[in-house]
Amino acid sequence: MSTSSYANDLFGRFGQLTTTICLGATLVAMTGCGDDRASYDPSAASSATQVTAQPKAQSVRQLKDTSFEHSWDLQLPKRIRNAWISPELPDLIFFQVVETFEIYAVDAYSGNTRWVTPAFEKPARLLPGASRAVSINKSGEQRVDDRIWVIADDTLFSFDAIYGQIVWRWQLPFSPSTSPLALGPDSNQRVFIGDWEGRMQVVSYNTEKQFPWINWQLNLRQPVSAMPVHRDGLVYQGDHSGMMHCFKLDRDQVWSFDSGAPIYGSALTRGRVLYVGNDNNTIYALNRMSGERLGALYMNGAIKRTPFAFVGEPTRIYAWVEAGGGLPSGLYAIKTQSDTVPFTDAAKHPLEVERMGVDWFVPGYDRIVGSTPEHLFVTTGTSTVITALHRATGKAMWSWDTSEMHQQYRDDRGRLQPRDAVFVAQYQDALDQNRSIYSADETGHIIAFRVFGDKPGDPLTGARVVKRDEAKPAAAADAAEKPAEKPAAAQ
Repeated sequence: MSTSSYANDLFGRFGQLTTTICLGATLVAMTGCGDDRASYDPSAASSATQVTAQPKAQSVRQLKDTSFEHSWDLQLPKRIRNAWISPELPDLIFFQVVETFEIYAVDAYSGNTRWVTPAFEKPARLLPGASRAVSINKSGEQRVDDRIWVIADDTLFSFDAIYGQIVWRWQLPFSPSTSPLALGPDSNQRVFIGDWEGRMQVVSYNTEKQFPWINWQLNLRQPVSAMPVHRDGLVYQGDHSGMMHCFKLDRDQVWSFDSGAPIYGSALTRGRVLYVGNDNNTIYALNRMSGERLGALYMNGAIKRTPFAFVGEPTRIYAWVEAGGGLPSGLYAIKTQSDTVPFTDAAKHPLEVERMGVDWFVPGYDRIVGSTPEHLFVTTGTSTVITALHRATGKAMWSWDTSEMHQQYRDDRGRLQPRDAVFVAQYQDALDQNRSIYSADETGHIIAFRVFGDKPGDPLTGARVVKRDEAKPAAAADAAEKPAEKPAAAQ
């Protein structure tokens, strides 16, 4: 198939289920796909590919009519600049404040402040990293070392994540361009950081002389901006030329794959598969051990952010797209299936492939701020109104403005002082255990809301153990919760 005829075929059939399989030479078998030249037509979507439009008149519920309950609140001294939850330390949420740029480590479930860093001269413009290293001491006892890694004003800080003490700091001899990825204990540590000159820099710490140093560097020859990813002794890094690199902890490069367009987001690993999106509207599935292309899916916009997934959905990943030319940006749910294709020659080993297709697409949202096994909670831009998307269908079930409780704030004397929420923490919990929304007002007052006691079933089918009727009006819901009147005694 020629390039022009292939593009025309894509143009005519965008929006239907797409499955691309690499069989030595690329075999494209699909019911429809699209590229950046295609026009978007929601009516062309098949029943297999659900395109869910953002509701035009989505009703905004009150807190009592949602799945959330008030969990805790905390007053910080200044407005929140940024917040994050690291997968390595899921029980902590970190808040950095404005002006003095201290970082507060807060228990994600109780709201208790664990510790506070000293003030920084400048903010952490790169998202800090976290690590958990397990080692065995001379007595045979297991030691767990939790750290957070902050880069502020080109200085790398290593903080103890239990007490907040600075373990060591170092003025980096290069300009960092990625968040730090730290692996291993101090005695055998590797901190991977990309720089703006197109190199992967690896910092280690000499425990005897107590100073950090550049252990090794790898010249990728192109700028990098995505945080490196680690899995089973291998590190994966994409660059702005479109190359995805895989190398070992001690510099040996294992493989490289040319995606054909700049890579701005980190890769996602699951099992033997690595998923990576590029600026040419394509998500690739690669064998993460060999770099072999297993499949590809063509979207309606560029994938400039990291795909994400949940442990409870082993056959689905999610991807944000940034479309242009009048096409909508939004969130894709993509189903995946590892498969093998046998050759006619029985002596040959079957070919490994990854089948990928669109489950649903929801336009208009660009941030995930929480999740349960049944819902994704999303918003857009700086909006404090969150929407619950049903994970099986992508349907917008309800919306709620987190400003509701901030508007009900009362001071120490009980006087009403309405405030507006100005910040909602963005994070993704792959285990669906956090189940919380964290919002803050302009004074730094944080309110956490959590789903308690929800017992949903399979997120891919929508089956539930405890059935909730999200569409039930508030009055009906209140009436349903009232105990039934006892029947009159028989005369």
